[in-house]
Amino acid sequence: MGSPAAPEGALGYVREFTRHSSDVLGNLNELRLRGILTDVTLLVGGQPLRAHKAVLIACSGFFYSIFRGRAGVGVDVLSLPGGPEARGFAPLLDFMYTSRLRLSPATAPAV
Repeated sequence: MGSPAAPEGALGYVREFTRHSSDVLGNLNELRLRGILTDVTLLVGGQPLRAHKAVLIACSGFFYSIFRGRAGVGVDVLSLPGGPEARGFAPLLDFMYTSRLRLSPATAPAV
């Protein structure tokens, strides 16, 4: 739930809801997994990975530089340069939505 109210001058207060940001991120991930409102397809090693541009941009200056100036262009298909493997990039994409980086001996070298 929220943390105790913090004073903000004599006229009001601020109530912080500590789970709000993780709840929003979790809801965005659920939308991504269901393919709802995704607006970009990343082609990684030939495998399509759906995502939300806003999440990619918020997490990466690389994606910010790619999508800056493309506002309102609709669904993009973007082939990532350098040929990363899907098994290496998919954990990074999951991290952007979950704040958890899952690695295994098979995926760690590709990440």
